[in-house]
Amino acid sequence: MASSRRVAIPSRVVERPPDKIVGVFHRQRGRHDPRFGGADGSPMGCEMKRDRELKSWKEIAESLGVSVRTAQKLEEDQDLPIKRHGIGPKARVSISAKDLSDWKLRSKTSEPAPPSDIKAERQVLAMILVNNENLYLIEEMLKPEDFYLETHRAIFSAMVRIIHDHKWSIDLITLTEELHRTGEEKSVGGVAYIASLLDEVPYDFDISSAADTIKKKALIRRQINNAKLVLQNWHEGKGVDMLLQRGDELIAGETKSGLTPLKKEEANVWLTKPKPKTELAGLATGIHDFDCMTGGLKSGELVVFAGAPSSGKTAFLLNIAEHVTFRSGGSVGLFSSEIDREQLLLRVMCSTAMVDLVHVRSGHVSKEDHQKLVQALEEIGKVPLYVDDNPRPTIESIRAQCLTLRSRKGLDLVIIDSFQMVMGQIQESRRTELSRVSRELKAMARELRVPVVVSSQLSRSKNLNPPTLRDLDDASCLEQDADVITLIHREELLMDLEGNKGAAELIVAKQRVGPRGVIKLAFLEGWGRFENLMEKEPDGTPPQRMFRNTDSPF
Repeated sequence: MASSRRVAIPSRVVERPPDKIVGVFHRQRGRHDPRFGGADGSPMGCEMKRDRELKSWKEIAESLGVSVRTAQKLEEDQDLPIKRHGIGPKARVSISAKDLSDWKLRSKTSEPAPPSDIKAERQVLAMILVNNENLYLIEEMLKPEDFYLETHRAIFSAMVRIIHDHKWSIDLITLTEELHRTGEEKSVGGVAYIASLLDEVPYDFDISSAADTIKKKALIRRQINNAKLVLQNWHEGKGVDMLLQRGDELIAGETKSGLTPLKKEEANVWLTKPKPKTELAGLATGIHDFDCMTGGLKSGELVVFAGAPSSGKTAFLLNIAEHVTFRSGGSVGLFSSEIDREQLLLRVMCSTAMVDLVHVRSGHVSKEDHQKLVQALEEIGKVPLYVDDNPRPTIESIRAQCLTLRSRKGLDLVIIDSFQMVMGQIQESRRTELSRVSRELKAMARELRVPVVVSSQLSRSKNLNPPTLRDLDDASCLEQDADVITLIHREELLMDLEGNKGAAELIVAKQRVGPRGVIKLAFLEGWGRFENLMEKEPDGTPPQRMFRNTDSPF
């Protein structure tokens, strides 16, 4: 039996077993006697608590501020001193709080506090208490989760409920009552803490600016957390495309979602000052009749240009890209899976300079044409045309790159050449895969709020009739998802007609809102350009040229 130790204290004797540490406070000395350990200042002494033990992966992960999977990885990769009680994956684990704290110091894993502005949060809440009208100025910008402190989140939520649910005014009494009703009064510090907010009322204060600061700090915190999730996904072996998509989502910010009522402000885009007839609702393509019929390439729309092999689909898309970048100054993301960057640059250069592509490829270029090409190349380097020539792009990688481009450089138009070359991430039948890609492209157009232009193959017609939507063949899913489908038709490909050489038609076969019809064009094969047909010269006489020049600077 263990012997006891007798400790003399004025007026009484306390007996403790030797395996306990006793702290003693000497009244006569007025300080703690270091010979006995413990130092809580109690006249009777106290027993120090043993090290607390964390007895599950969940507790350990919460203490580290990481997920359970990451905590388990830390044991493997960074020698986290976990004690295992048993064998196998279900063995009980534990670690003392002291060991965990020492490990943190050794591994230097302690991170700085997340970005926040506590003073701005207190000032915003104080200004709402002083003047309830301030809540209406910021409630569309700020949400409860944007506040860093849980206390401030609860107070702000209560303020919103008081105004909108109860129709009361916000003051110390109503705010305290609301927090008491929801059981949050004690957790926020009671009326004492709420009253202390009034000490933060500034003399000259811009509540919108402070709310913007709080919002930005909250977005940065979310980005940090999402970046940790990306790292965790990487450790878990997730695919690269999924990681790119996840990473660029946090650059692009949060997507608006959920059921919300329609608001009259949303109609302002349509109720603005009437536009002149010459001004389009969307981006101009440079094909005047097409722009007049469709109103241009409009935000959020999926626009398809389909044609048989060698009908000029790529040339037509490049013409649109040139017009948007050179004439309108718009930013274009071009995904070319059929032609590499060098060939693409050659086509754009010849089309812009209006120099025969065959001559350039053969090296038989005149001095004048060479000068045009040099000037065209300089201009191409200045315009915001961004190209990805991955031969097997996935819809996820396209979306991720577009989100990144939009957030960093701006984005006005997405062009994909061609639809059949886009791959789905999930292995499935080709028809099912294309159906999913079609739906995702439409969703991407709406999310990015830009037009998405896609080329598609038509099956070769066995007769001489113009193509129809039935010829979309395996891309028939586009008929359901696309807003506009235009078929490129060149009769000279079906039969050898010298009189029709260079003639082309755009058949607007589907348009959700607007007419359908046929637009006649000239196709200049040497330059790789589609041009507007001239009906007559300015003086009313028959045209001397087949096409109307689009005022190329070269």
